[in-house]
Amino acid sequence: MSDPSPSPWRYVAEDHAFCDTGDFETEHTIEDAFGVAIAGGFASGRLDDEQVEANLRLMASAPEMAARIEKLDAQNKALISAMEGFIQEVTDALPTQNCECHRAPPCSDCSEYGAIRIAVADAKASLAKATGQEIQK
Repeated sequence: MSDPSPSPWRYVAEDHAFCDTGDFETEHTIEDAFGVAIAGGFASGRLDDEQVEANLRLMASAPEMAARIEKLDAQNKALISAMEGFIQEVTDALPTQNCECHRAPPCSDCSEYGAIRIAVADAKASLAKATGQEIQK
């Protein structure tokens, strides 16, 4: 069974006998580095021992994964903000488009600024996709 939890947690399976029947049931526990149980349970008829172990490891890793998601969300917001600022600065520095390709292609405007305008349009499209907004032309 692969371990989805990246921390040094330990999986423990202990069999417990029933006094009256002599049958046993396996208790599954995830322990932290100090031996403290942080998740546990018994296998029911619907789940086998491997499925219970996998579920417990996922539950044990949930707080750490939530913290990672928060960190990635903050980094994403910072990158989006930087991209918005970059797009604005580049757009402000570009002269007004004055394409004359219909007369003599390629015109000087397209030759000098075409690649930058395409890059800005691509950046705007990527930013719109990342933020779930409509692409602005």
